[in-house]
Amino acid sequence: MMGFLLLLIFLSSIFILISRWQSQEQRKWWVKIVTKYPACTYYFGPFDTVQEAQGSQLDYSQDLQDEGAQITTIKVQKCQPRQLTICQE
Repeated sequence: MMGFLLLLIFLSSIFILISRWQSQEQRKWWVKIVTKYPACTYYFGPFDTVQEAQGSQLDYSQDLQDEGAQITTIKVQKCQPRQLTICQE
């Protein structure tokens, strides 16, 4: 009985590690732009490489500035955003 319990714990641990590794691999590169006015966070992507994301961040920031946004930060990161635009009301 103890052997079965140890086997079950071992298999559960392996499953958790594999699923965590797969979720990391599924994450892509995104450009995250935070603006002061309007108070929003924008995500642009996904991109397969960091170089591709970095190459596009200027275009996205220019588009937001052309619309009157005041940008506070621009960051390229590997993530999986749940929402592409998040604004404070």
